[in-house]
Amino acid sequence: MNKYVEILILFISEYGYIKAEDFIHFAYSNIDEYEQLLDEDTYLSLLSMSFADNQSVVNFTNRLREFAEKNYAPEISNINNDVYVDGVIESDRNDYTAKCLRKLYERRDRAEMDLADITAKEDIIKLIKQCIFLPSWCGNGWDAMNDILGEGDFPIVLEVKNIEVLERRLPEDAEFLKRLLERSAPKYCTVKYIQ
Repeated sequence: MNKYVEILILFISEYGYIKAEDFIHFAYSNIDEYEQLLDEDTYLSLLSMSFADNQSVVNFTNRLREFAEKNYAPEISNINNDVYVDGVIESDRNDYTAKCLRKLYERRDRAEMDLADITAKEDIIKLIKQCIFLPSWCGNGWDAMNDILGEGDFPIVLEVKNIEVLERRLPEDAEFLKRLLERSAPKYCTVKYIQ
């Protein structure tokens, strides 16, 4: 299996086996190979993609998915599944793809969500994304958090600090955050509120 095609397919998977940041780092480190592998439009999309713009990431991923479906359909059906990914994780492979997959599936013991310096809803959402390891392409609103939270990589324990500060500063957003965590987190982790 061509390692450049393998990681591309794991990245475009609807299951998010490889994170966008990991794929882009790999692609830029192997830019000559991807210039040969991709068609011109897809290659130019790779070069112009910006992490700062969620729509740019989504557009690039969709273009790459179309390219792969057209050119690598048999490989997609072989690679884009949990059995293949589990095999890579459990193998003795020590390449970039295997390291990314192991890191993604390695569960952290704890994460800390400190709300003391939060001044806007966007800051809360950014902190959620960092603590729960949500996909970089997910939106920046409460609806997006509601829809995607179950896809995150939760720690065993999520420590939420200074919720009372957030309740004074942004009461509606604090209430939404608490409801979100109360509804979603018990399935995935233990939430501890620490003052």
